[in-house]
Amino acid sequence: EQVAQTATDATGAYTFGDLTPGDYIIIEQSKSDWIALTPTQINVDVLASGQVVTGQNFVNTQKAKVDGYKYDDYDRDGVRDTNEPGLGGVTITLKTAAGATVATTTTAADGSFSFTGLAPGDYTVTETPPAGSTASSPVTKSFTLTSGESESLGYVFGNYKKASISGFKYEDNDGTAATSADQSGESGWTITLYN
Repeated sequence: EQVAQTATDATGAYTFGDLTPGDYIIIEQSKSDWIALTPTQINVDVLASGQVVTGQNFVNTQKAKVDGYKYDDYDRDGVRDTNEPGLGGVTITLKTAAGATVATTTTAADGSFSFTGLAPGDYTVTETPPAGSTASSPVTKSFTLTSGESESLGYVFGNYKKASISGFKYEDNDGTAATSADQSGESGWTITLYN
């Protein structure tokens, strides 16, 4: 049966006074945006006459979150430019610093990703580059979250796809340099590409 209920003060302290001797259970009411680091129930067995029991503490931390973006790095410089769009459908994995997988997600159409409900600590996010693409920035990013923090990594993962240039070598029989039926393909010519 409920004996009393109180709210913690500005310092986090609480007190239940004027109790008759006996057994008591103290229960912390959980909040959805917090993580309990200690049990949410404390049993105080056999509270004796005149006894003062202290140190019945509850420890929590606010949930944290992290977000970022994956983008198509057209110029391969590892820095997102305004003309470089986000890339959707890319797998991003969140791990603890020890390497344990916490969660995996897929980037949205605009390249955004997020992980929420996280405990404070050291983490890494890793992208799985899409097939046929090459990373222009590191594929892993490390960061530290504190209680209640909302960390934005920005445009953290860039990739580019290999490109190609092609054409034909023609013999122009009428000398007009215009594409026409009189042109025929020529083999054996050396074509060189420079940058």
